[in-house]
Amino acid sequence: MNNVDYIEEIDGVNSLSLAERELKGAPSVFLFSSSVSAINEDGNSTKIDLNGIDKSATFLQNFKYWNQETGFLSTNNLDNAYFKQIVDMGADAVPFILQELKKGPTPLVHALDMIFPDVVKYEGFVSLKDACDQWLSILQ
Repeated sequence: MNNVDYIEEIDGVNSLSLAERELKGAPSVFLFSSSVSAINEDGNSTKIDLNGIDKSATFLQNFKYWNQETGFLSTNNLDNAYFKQIVDMGADAVPFILQELKKGPTPLVHALDMIFPDVVKYEGFVSLKDACDQWLSILQ
């Protein structure tokens, strides 16, 4: 996918459910291109790098819909397509995940477990708060 096929306002105004988006033919995950072309005043085409913006927008959209569809205590929140898209971002997602971890415990910490599978080893039951604290100590 080279172009953005579907963009919604990040603030949640007029947001649609997954089923509504699929009915309208919208993608079920959000992927953005890394650059766009613009025509400048002299008529030449210029590429504009959107890498940082795209990464942020990709993360925020997928994070928003993952939260909407799974809820904090959902048993299927790691099998969700939006969560998998965040994991697929790999290291590019880490700054955004770190921001969320600083706000408080979140199941999003498990994306770090999947992106970097051998960094943190849990023994027995580990609370969400403890898992987040372990990752925060590593990332800061």
